[in-house]
Amino acid sequence: MLKLPRNEAGRRDVLDAVYDRIVDALNRDGGDEELVLNSATRGERMVYILLSTDYEIGNGGVYQLFWNSPGRYVDEAVDSARSIGADEYANLLQNAAKAMFPGGVPEATGVRRRKLGCPGFCEQSYLNKHEHVNELDSEWKARSFDPQLRGYVRAHPGEFFSAG
Repeated sequence: MLKLPRNEAGRRDVLDAVYDRIVDALNRDGGDEELVLNSATRGERMVYILLSTDYEIGNGGVYQLFWNSPGRYVDEAVDSARSIGADEYANLLQNAAKAMFPGGVPEATGVRRRKLGCPGFCEQSYLNKHEHVNELDSEWKARSFDPQLRGYVRAHPGEFFSAG
């Protein structure tokens, strides 16, 4: 059975426990995200993708998300958010992707970073050229999808807990 850590209020938090379990697997498997995520349940993968997306935006904004995350994960975060009913979150991500990459978010890191307009990490110059990114960042509310994601966990416990 999944052992859940306690949060500040003393409650056990399934989302953080699932995320931490995936991160631990990544550390054991040499950081191969595809290998680890392909062996995760749909729910585990959804938690990891949504929380990773949220953490990237929370740490450095939409720019950092696109600097670090392959296009397939951004698209998957949009799809996952929609599948749990977190449409506002999905719309913000989708609008950011369309604004920054009208032809779709490139999978290849080098291509994605070139299209961002920087040969190296240069967030401020990018933000000065693309004010819409500031607007998207200001609309972001960290972990705003939590209620819907927790509802998914309640509705699909077999994807998160062993029966033993």
